[in-house]
Amino acid sequence: MRHIGISAYHWQITIYLVWFSSFTHLATLTFLRRYLYENVPLRSWRLGLMTVLIASLVIALIPTGNRAWLFYEGLAGIPAWCFFIYSDGDIEDLNNSVVHPNGSMELSILVLVFSYATRAIKMFRWSSMQSRLYLRTKPGIAITKHLDKLYTGSRNTRTKTWVFLVPYYIILSILLVVRSWLDLFESMMFEVSDCIVFMELCLHQL
Repeated sequence: MRHIGISAYHWQITIYLVWFSSFTHLATLTFLRRYLYENVPLRSWRLGLMTVLIASLVIALIPTGNRAWLFYEGLAGIPAWCFFIYSDGDIEDLNNSVVHPNGSMELSILVLVFSYATRAIKMFRWSSMQSRLYLRTKPGIAITKHLDKLYTGSRNTRTKTWVFLVPYYIILSILLVVRSWLDLFESMMFEVSDCIVFMELCLHQL
């Protein structure tokens, strides 16, 4: 391996710093949302730069998915670039060490992209309204109409009402649970909790 670029250890430290920075900026997208509604240029700059930051962090996380990534102290000095161009098996052969799967990279990227995407959607009134319309309002109306048919069917028959009532209560129960979760998802409390999870991943999984 050629010694080019920073070591895997310093790459990891850089990821920590960028991760904390991303956490801070995602929090601002939550608390400054109403202010940014009225300041379109500032919103565009912040959202554009956040996109660059998140994309850079996703790329930086790719080598951490290598099973040999910082598996033991001897690997910390290897140039981080090697984990981009060498496979897990190559790293194993070069260091004569058996390594184990590391699934934190996929989870970290998933949480990162999800957190950013939800905030980016809510940064614009039209996208927020459209996402609510197609993900909640229209499906809710369709399910409510189906519930009305089941309830009407149970009222119009004197025998075997359970044929209508059983699916009616099952669907109604699911609908109430889903709506309560959607209410939680749309709340600021969820976004704050999301930031806390974001922070915990940085401390325990990277």
